[in-house]
Amino acid sequence: VYGLSAIYSPFGGTAARGFAWMLAAFAVAALVLFRFERRHVRGLLWGLAAVSAVVSLLSTDIVCEGPLYGGFIALMERFGASGVYSDLETVRNRVNGLYNDANVTGSIFALGTLVSLYLVQTGEKWWKRLLACVLVSTSALGILLSVSRGAILCFGLSLMVWLIVAGKGQRLRLFLLMLIGAGVSFAVFVPASTMVAPGEVLPNLLAVVSGGVIYLLDWVVGERVSRFLGGHLRLMVTAIAILVVGVFTVVAGTMTEPYTFQSNDSIVRSLRLDAGEYNVSAEGDFEDNFPIYIYKTSSIEALMGENTMLYNGPLQGAVFTVPEDTDRVYFRFFGSEGDVLRKVTLSDGSFVSLGYTFLPEVVVSRLHRGLLSDNSYLLRVQFMKDAWKIAQKAPILGHGLGSTDNLYPAIQPFYYTSRYAHNHILQVLADQGLVGTIPFLVFLIGSLWLLIKRLREEQDSLAAVLIACWVMMNSHSLMEINFSVQAYQWFALPVVLYGKPLREGVVKLGGAAVCAVFWVYLAVFGGLMGLRQRVQWESANLRAASMEQLMGALDSYAKRDVFDPDPY
Repeated sequence: VYGLSAIYSPFGGTAARGFAWMLAAFAVAALVLFRFERRHVRGLLWGLAAVSAVVSLLSTDIVCEGPLYGGFIALMERFGASGVYSDLETVRNRVNGLYNDANVTGSIFALGTLVSLYLVQTGEKWWKRLLACVLVSTSALGILLSVSRGAILCFGLSLMVWLIVAGKGQRLRLFLLMLIGAGVSFAVFVPASTMVAPGEVLPNLLAVVSGGVIYLLDWVVGERVSRFLGGHLRLMVTAIAILVVGVFTVVAGTMTEPYTFQSNDSIVRSLRLDAGEYNVSAEGDFEDNFPIYIYKTSSIEALMGENTMLYNGPLQGAVFTVPEDTDRVYFRFFGSEGDVLRKVTLSDGSFVSLGYTFLPEVVVSRLHRGLLSDNSYLLRVQFMKDAWKIAQKAPILGHGLGSTDNLYPAIQPFYYTSRYAHNHILQVLADQGLVGTIPFLVFLIGSLWLLIKRLREEQDSLAAVLIACWVMMNSHSLMEINFSVQAYQWFALPVVLYGKPLREGVVKLGGAAVCAVFWVYLAVFGGLMGLRQRVQWESANLRAASMEQLMGALDSYAKRDVFDPDPY
């Protein structure tokens, strides 16, 4: 369906580029299906966990401009792909990652962390558990440094599902491992988040070293506690631990302190305020001309990434008026190194929270934008609304692969740029219609049913972690572009090997038929893609001696490039 939709798509260049990624993922899936067996799943998981950890280290090193990134670029130049990674966007204190998207990056690290936790949980030798703990800490710190709210929330959901489906004898042991891993990773994240900047090496060093700390704590505390506690005691300890985590979460979000500014520093805080006039008073150590910028957003302004200035001037004595249509009011403080803000109060008695004792600034600034009211969330909702409009115009076959990107301008209520619907089901529905969406859902639901069936037959720890991975992939992909990223698709591969073996005769006959279909598919669509690449090379080097030769060449190109003949 993807191959055919790439051919009938009116946007051939975009479709061909997307289909090339699909072909690559399909080729790897075919390789795994035919060359690997169920007993190789653990090796695949080690590979995925290791890749996630390496990408996490590289992603942090991009922002830090360290030696790992330089070595990686040198390696990519050997493969002729250095340009892909030379213009990656970097943001201080936040990791966008190798895929130039903090949300996709965080989601991949979440899958790597889940797999690594499973390897720790089931490791038979101490050195394998230690290595798996290093993979846990490296990927987990990568999730936190991405500061992707969606990825972190969905990761938390997947951990909860894993605990629910895990067997009774494994639940406490697994929970303690998760708790230790989360505690160590967050403790490391607090200092590391302030050091993600050019010239720093400590974030990656902490990522690796903290894996050893997780291993020691799990060995000293996790194994012993779970071994000596009986059923009722296990339940009680689990309940107490959950309560402690909940209390810490509440305390971390409410316990504030004065904020001390660094060089050329600024912070943004927000409040929901009623319409009216407000005076600002502040306490601290700062100059009289300490500046503040106060602005507001309505729901429409937040959606379009706009705001309205309410005040711009000295902090002391600031006066501003909140209009009726205000959704949230923002306070941006600009400080010099050493300036201290102890208290900021409004005339209605409201306090502007400043420093947070247990949360790093990069997290606080994201939270103060609002989870369900900021531009990031509202734009995603708009992408999905418009993708649904596109899907309704061609419900059976869709508009063709890659069409969503090109059709958005025709139906969007205001100008924005997005290549994807940020919802994997709506993306398929808009591009391939019901003809593509139905088998896609059958694949997703069938994979889940396969794993649930295995759990019902036997409390299998591998099935439990793969269900957690399924939840992570599909919950986060309801708001993100994950399934449109080649690297993300490959994390689904271990599920392919998890089917119950069929009778030998069926395997031989079915295997031959499936192999034949795969070869024909790759020969046809791989051949068409190869022709396209050949045409692109020929057209780039064309030096026609006459008009007849030029027209003949263009006619040949148009016939051979079935994906994008229009330019010729």
